[in-house]
Amino acid sequence: MKAVTVYVLAMPMLLAALLSFPGCESKTQVANTPPGDITLSASKCFIETGGTITLGGGAIDDDEDPLTFRWTATAGSFTPASATGTSVQWTAPSTPGAVTITMAVTDDIVTVNKNQGITVCALVQSLVTTNTTIPKTGAVYIVKQGVSVPLLRISSAATLTIEPGVTIVFDGAGGGFEAFGRIVAEGTSSEKIRFRGNTCGSSSGLWDGVYLTGPYGEAIFKNVELSASSNGIQVVDGAKLTLERSSVYDNSNIGISVLTEAAQAHILSSDIWDNGKGIEIENAHVEIKSSSIRYNAANGLKISYSSTVTETTTVDSTTIANNGANGIELSSYAAPAVRYCSISANGEGPDGGYAISLAGYSGSETIHAENNFWGAGNTTEEKIGLVIFDGADQVGLPYVGFDPWLDQSPVMLQAAPAGGAKERPWAR
Repeated sequence: MKAVTVYVLAMPMLLAALLSFPGCESKTQVANTPPGDITLSASKCFIETGGTITLGGGAIDDDEDPLTFRWTATAGSFTPASATGTSVQWTAPSTPGAVTITMAVTDDIVTVNKNQGITVCALVQSLVTTNTTIPKTGAVYIVKQGVSVPLLRISSAATLTIEPGVTIVFDGAGGGFEAFGRIVAEGTSSEKIRFRGNTCGSSSGLWDGVYLTGPYGEAIFKNVELSASSNGIQVVDGAKLTLERSSVYDNSNIGISVLTEAAQAHILSSDIWDNGKGIEIENAHVEIKSSSIRYNAANGLKISYSSTVTETTTVDSTTIANNGANGIELSSYAAPAVRYCSISANGEGPDGGYAISLAGYSGSETIHAENNFWGAGNTTEEKIGLVIFDGADQVGLPYVGFDPWLDQSPVMLQAAPAGGAKERPWAR
């Protein structure tokens, strides 16, 4: 028993001796997980000089360490003055320009940064009663949401001229142009003019578009991009539109509408893409040439004329493709001239459709749609007939004349831009 006791007492001494040798120390290290799932939100990404926006941050720490949010900016000031917290307000400086806001999230071991760009804009006067020019100064312009709807209204005696390279942001869902007079916006291929809503991403329906009305209402748009509105461009009551080398896209309701007698539109070499509806025409005079009407959720082109109207629509050398419903829908007594167009891959949306549909049509004359291309593989009378809804499908409707047809597209298809057709699964 005595020998056993000596052995037990000796064990702690032996262990201590062994641990005293170099290399035998025991070290425990716990790995730190840096903050993750970092989010930074801004209430708006375009703001007038001196305006205020709200910023919010979020993050998750898997180690459940307390997190601190600190904010900095290349210009402007914060509330609270300490610029800390998950939610802060930032006040823009008095000078227009681009500002970068940085949110730093730290667990006091690792700091993770996230940036957000904000554009500080120059305010635009809301009422134009004399000839006025909006110059290119390097600043983005904003029509601000205030007590009244943020409209840029042009009186019937005035012309608003917008220089190449200018961007105008409309800050409010009801905002936009209301033109009783003229808008002249002639950009260049390298300095386009842009009209858009106040968004940090690609949302639509953020403003109400361009409204041209009355006998003196007119817009001349060349190399213009118009996006993120509800109603794109509306032309009514004798107003006129010239749209050339321009893009009207991502508008939630409609790209272009030309309504009522004496209203006119000339759409040349332009893209009407990714809108709720493409173009709607009612009793107006419209020329569409060398353009592209694609990826719209409903009809690409809808035309309606009453029996007493003698105005005309011509569609020439234009691509009408990948629209969710019909490529062209004709109602009442519409009888456009459609020639040398590529009309294909329409009606692939959830509600289906045709290249040309006469459902609900009231006229009795043959619709002339000769010399068009109807899509790959549609090169026989039988196959083309399948993509047209006319008298062959419903008794009492007239026929669409498509003979002769083209075996190849007469126009070059453009590739979809980045983000184009983003919510149109059938359009790919």
